[in-house]
Amino acid sequence: MTMNTTNLHPLAVTGPADYPTGSLVGYCRTTYATLIASLGLPHHHDIDGKVTVEWAFRCADGTSFHVYDWKEAATPKADYWWHIGGNGPRSLKAFARHTGLPISYTQDLP
Repeated sequence: MTMNTTNLHPLAVTGPADYPTGSLVGYCRTTYATLIASLGLPHHHDIDGKVTVEWAFRCADGTSFHVYDWKEAATPKADYWWHIGGNGPRSLKAFARHTGLPISYTQDLP
């Protein structure tokens, strides 16, 4: 499955063989429904008991990012600080560029 947004390089859904490595690089405070509207349905479910859903993408330039919840009993549906994983600021910026959603390096409280 490949997604394309106007004027952006295609995003490829990553499979288990080329699953993106990295760690937490930032956050996006949004809802589950907004993520589905931006990224499609989650690619992975119930990962190792720590993540209930996750999206994983690799951009045409090789940058990857993944979006996931962390240590929740159930998938958060309301506003939530979704975790963005990757290999540094480029991953966080790729997520923002492809979704148009705001990003944060910390869980900024209102």
